[in-house]
Amino acid sequence: MSKSLMTLAMSVGIGGCLGLFTAAPALGEDLKIAEFDYIRLQASIGAVEAPDVEEDSNDNNNVNTNYEWNGGRESGYQAALTVILGRGRMGEGGWQWGGEVVYGHYNITPDSFSVNGTVFSNGSGNELKHQTIGINLLGGYQWGLSDITEFTGFVEIMPHIGGGVAFAENEVHLLNGGYEENRGIGAYWEVGVRVGAYITEQRFIYGFNVSYAYGGAEMDMDFAGGFSSELHITRQGFGIAGVAGYRF
Repeated sequence: MSKSLMTLAMSVGIGGCLGLFTAAPALGEDLKIAEFDYIRLQASIGAVEAPDVEEDSNDNNNVNTNYEWNGGRESGYQAALTVILGRGRMGEGGWQWGGEVVYGHYNITPDSFSVNGTVFSNGSGNELKHQTIGINLLGGYQWGLSDITEFTGFVEIMPHIGGGVAFAENEVHLLNGGYEENRGIGAYWEVGVRVGAYITEQRFIYGFNVSYAYGGAEMDMDFAGGFSSELHITRQGFGIAGVAGYRF
């Protein structure tokens, strides 16, 4: 090989190496730009299945009776304010986590009661309500969320665990034929998972999620004449909610 050809080859090799060293930072910057952090603030409201209720009641002679509440309960609703933080990658997905304040409202009025296999109708006609106010912790994964402002869509799966304060109403049938109503307070817990599908444009988010949750609550209450009642509320069922929010 002639000296001139060797000089040309060395020049090309050195130039190529310099080109790679020069391009490496730019490639790193592109990868860096492809990753993005975000905060989502959103509100949701939707329908959920009503819980099951059992009651342990003590009369003024301290005789305990177990009641299973039947029928009359179809669904309730939940409303939540949610904050989600996450890191995504353009064209892929990413982990996310957050928390929410959630309020639940349910009509738990039974049509009848079961006691040791015997069914008694509910002759009161009063509406009995159950509410919860609590906090959920969320963590999961999203696919498709991007850092662009054009119209796009994404999906997510988000398990959650939570708990808080629970309220419930109950009544007893008095010896004089009337009814006395009271309201008890206790605690509740819940675990579940939700799957959501959303569209986003100009950082606004709209969509819905389908959820399944399992949880429980207990409330004690006392009545006049020495009567007392303990409600055991079990929630297990599906829900669906509409969601609207904004991504920062």
